[in-house]
Amino acid sequence: MLRRQITIKDIARALKISTSTVSRALHDSHDVNPKTRQAVLEMAQKYDYQPNSIALQLRTQKSRTLGVIIPSFQIPFYSLAITGIQEFAYENGYNIITCQSSESYSREIANIQTLVKSKVDGILLSISRETAMHHHLNEIYQRGIPTVMFNRVVKELNISKVCVDDYKGAYQMVQYLVNCGNRKIAHITGPLNLQLSRDRRKGYMDALHDFNINISWDYMVEGDFTPDSGYSCTKQLLKLTEIPDAIFCTCDAMAFGSIKCLKNNGYRIPHDIAVVGFTDEPFSQLVDPTLTTISQPAYDIGRNAADLLIKQIHSVNNNHEPEIKVLPTKLVIRGSA
Repeated sequence: MLRRQITIKDIARALKISTSTVSRALHDSHDVNPKTRQAVLEMAQKYDYQPNSIALQLRTQKSRTLGVIIPSFQIPFYSLAITGIQEFAYENGYNIITCQSSESYSREIANIQTLVKSKVDGILLSISRETAMHHHLNEIYQRGIPTVMFNRVVKELNISKVCVDDYKGAYQMVQYLVNCGNRKIAHITGPLNLQLSRDRRKGYMDALHDFNINISWDYMVEGDFTPDSGYSCTKQLLKLTEIPDAIFCTCDAMAFGSIKCLKNNGYRIPHDIAVVGFTDEPFSQLVDPTLTTISQPAYDIGRNAADLLIKQIHSVNNNHEPEIKVLPTKLVIRGSA
């Protein structure tokens, strides 16, 4: 038979003190006699006292819960980012509810509505690849719901954000390819309605310009972050009269598809065509050849996003000004270039 959960009233009755004294002792209030506090804590520990979270929510009007929306659980980056979010949230007394949009704009809106109805204290969001309109994001901002965007962000929105310097990372990668002797560098972009895809493409184009390499629009094809699109985009590039000598993919998943396509068509990597990515997913070290890529601090992005959100929750009535944190990337050189 399950034992009934001990309450503040039980502790107060056993120690012959008021429930308010027990409550203050449990919250380490300075106006409680040290001996009384010690007795309360010892009894709470002995009988495994757990605070009534529902009652606490009713008193504080806070759920102590953060909502998280990611594009897909299948993207390894988000597993690491969620770990960072969850650990920081737990350290600060919060739980998280995680939803995935499955890269769907309509499901992203539905996720936001669900979290708002669940009365989460704030929302952490990385938008789907379909998201081109942002009225739903403006709406939660106007309603005063604390919100932080991470990784896939919208620069134009007056919302706190955590991301990396996508432009600089892409520029550094192209610079590396040029220094390796490559001159015909193609780029498989992500969906260009997303800011990070545009920033990485601009870094690619500016690097080519700075190294006096002609920019060919034929060398730029748009993918959708999946290995299949990396495969099909590479297949398209192989039909060109002048085949590229290097392919820079906006994400590692598309690079995996690109490598598969090149191997299936008899090309040696990197001897015939180099392939590079962006993210540094765990599989980057397992593919053959291992993938040269740009490393993103996914775990740190998650922790920083949770930090900004909790600060915003605590200062929401103090005219909180949105903050932007841009974390550094790192070039990781392996066997594919």
